Amino acid sequence: MTIGTAVVGSGKLKQRRRRSTGIVGPNSLVYDPASSHPLVDFTNDSSGNVWIDYWSGTSWVWQNLGCPGVAVYNSDALYVPNGHPLVDFVQGSDGNLYDIYWSGSSWVWESQGHPPGTGVEWPVGGAVYQPTTKSLMVFVTAANGHLFDKAWIGSSWVWQDLGTPPGTLAQSQPSAIIETLAPQAVKAYVTGANGHLFEYHGSWNDLGTPPGTTVNGAPAAVYQPTAHPFTVFVVGADGHLHDAYYNSSTWTWQDQGTPPGDTAVSATKGLSPIYGPTPVGLNLMVFTTGLGTGNLYIKFWDGSLGWQWGNLGKP
Repeated sequence: MTIGTAVVGSGKLKQRRRRSTGIVGPNSLVYDPASSHPLVDFTNDSSGNVWIDYWSGTSWVWQNLGCPGVAVYNSDALYVPNGHPLVDFVQGSDGNLYDIYWSGSSWVWESQGHPPGTGVEWPVGGAVYQPTTKSLMVFVTAANGHLFDKAWIGSSWVWQDLGTPPGTLAQSQPSAIIETLAPQAVKAYVTGANGHLFEYHGSWNDLGTPPGTTVNGAPAAVYQPTAHPFTVFVVGADGHLHDAYYNSSTWTWQDQGTPPGDTAVSATKGLSPIYGPTPVGLNLMVFTTGLGTGNLYIKFWDGSLGWQWGNLGKP
């Protein structure tokens, strides 16, 4: 990668106190199996700085990574093997895309500029690494309603205009997944201004809406290498959690309802799905926030009982 001009810190990570500006998030947790600090959580404060909270081996340590000269928001981080292992993409208040990466001895900022002819409008999302081609890409929704990606291909960064969903504009933070099995295809998902869920994979695919309602907020996609490999969670305008999953050859919608005792699922707090294989079968789950209580909830697949809600309460 082209090295930027601003460098924060050097050598081993140094502990710093969190400033009084306060963390506003959202958070993006990354696991680095090759590091002495394997768990690193990226987030933002109200002044537009990036912070990390990393596991030192005995405790969690805060460090302020600053900003690239403008306020930045909405961290989307990932682990990249065989390169600069930790990379965090953020949205600049100037409409540009920025990233900060660990060079091996210091944190380095670089500007990725803005999509041609427009600026980054929605929170950055969908950062993925393609191991076959060793390419890194992040998806953004621009002010003109187009979906773009910025991709590291071979030796340079390239903007790619992916256009708009058919008949409408992109209007949400994007989400992206990569198949861990061949052909390791990258798929991006975004909500349209018409309330439909769309998939982009070389061309656009309109996945429609949950039955009886429309999509409200950003999608959150997850890949599992067994049955129903692609699942996309959304919040409906009805306040329910919904998902669309790929069933061999077709997409099927499921209404996951609302957390027991809560009025609705928050469309603004985001959804965080994850797949973890276990000896007993599939372990697919999504974390969400209740609109009425503000509690953190989990909806998970139980191999014998089906989909179940769990109430994780508040901090």
